[in-house]
Amino acid sequence: DACKGACQEKRTCAGTNVMAQRNYACDAGIRLWFGSTTDHLDDVGEYALKRQTYLCQLVQALDQKSVIEERRSQNQFGALVWMLNDIWPSISWGSLEYGSSFADGQLVGGRWKPVHYFYKRSLFRDVIATCGVDHSSSRIQKKYDNDDWICYIKNDRPARGFRGTITLTSYSLLTGSNNNGTPNVFLQKHVILPDGPGAVQWFRPGRMPNPNTTVVECTVVEEQQQQDDND
Repeated sequence: DACKGACQEKRTCAGTNVMAQRNYACDAGIRLWFGSTTDHLDDVGEYALKRQTYLCQLVQALDQKSVIEERRSQNQFGALVWMLNDIWPSISWGSLEYGSSFADGQLVGGRWKPVHYFYKRSLFRDVIATCGVDHSSSRIQKKYDNDDWICYIKNDRPARGFRGTITLTSYSLLTGSNNNGTPNVFLQKHVILPDGPGAVQWFRPGRMPNPNTTVVECTVVEEQQQQDDND
């Protein structure tokens, strides 16, 4: 189907695919996050639809993660989610799946999309930590140097400080581990932050794993939680 127009009021589609009217192409986002070798986006059939739908929802989660983490690194203390739930079956920006019991075979609805798990696990937690590329660096060309990577941990809890550890762990995109079969913990840093909101500490992580072959997870553990885990 051929569709024109970005806004619903001006969007027109020619063809028999009813999905095209209320769903916007996700191809560009998938290529941006998962690389240009995505010829399968032109495939058709049940498996192709499921694969593209899943990748599109991962793109939504990764895109929201990027935006919210950047905003929380600044002097911003609030954000509204648009939108929470789908109002029709759609690969949309909603974080909860549409559904009703009005038709045979229709899902009840309310299932979490990947971005909703991101919201709960990290993006809207009072204490957040993440790493990325420092785009203020004048050195950045097409290849990233280790000096261009920067991390932050932020405490947005009102009238309560934070004392604990941030751990950076890398996972291979192919195997989920390193050559020894286990994830690679390459940095542990003890952190003390004053009362929030807005208490933030920036640091350079040093040598970072290859971003083309690995993913880095930032884990924050408070000292009391560490003690409880040990007990």
